[in-house]
Amino acid sequence: MPRQVLRAKLDELGLMPITKRDVFNILVNPFVERCSSLLDFAMEEISVREDGLKKGMNDQEAEDFMAEVAVKCVEISCKVSFPCSV
Repeated sequence: MPRQVLRAKLDELGLMPITKRDVFNILVNPFVERCSSLLDFAMEEISVREDGLKKGMNDQEAEDFMAEVAVKCVEISCKVSFPCSV
């Protein structure tokens, strides 16, 4: 799903702005299997800092974020593998 479409849908639902914590919670949900669209969106759109001054993630921030998600997924017994990559 293109980033603009995802943004429009989230805006329509009143879910913007989406935060790093929001994306983290979605990715570690045991029912989420596909994540590439969300990761693409997150790298460009989410606010990394709580004050919202910085938008998107650079490569290092994205890698660190994915490592954090992967560690959490290992803790969830039904989510042992994390097929997404940055």
